[in-house]
Amino acid sequence: MQQDAVNEWKKKLEQADGFIITGDIRNSGLCSLMVGLLERFAQMGKASSKFLAGKIGGFGAVGVRDGGMKGLFDIVSFFQHTNAILIWPSYWPFTWNDDTGVHFEECDPEGRYLAGDLGKQMNWALGR
Repeated sequence: MQQDAVNEWKKKLEQADGFIITGDIRNSGLCSLMVGLLERFAQMGKASSKFLAGKIGGFGAVGVRDGGMKGLFDIVSFFQHTNAILIWPSYWPFTWNDDTGVHFEECDPEGRYLAGDLGKQMNWALGR
């Protein structure tokens, strides 16, 4: 495939100082499109040791049902196969939401704190 949306996102990641990969967890993990995107990026990382080398990245997930661990492992595998540096929040990179459409900040104050902590840690790392 010569041109598709993945190539667009690849350019954006390469140009960014830092990035956060996150996903919405429903039933059994990340949606198949997100898993496919992460797998394509992992293949790029295996093909070139320069892909995302030294870039600072963080991750997180918002869940409404089961599948949180699988979703987080899918995201962590992206970092294992690219050359980006993973910044882990101080506790747990997962927040809960409910099916009512209420924003996670109102459902999970701890998750809001952890998202802010991840931002502070990434800011510190980018300043180095």
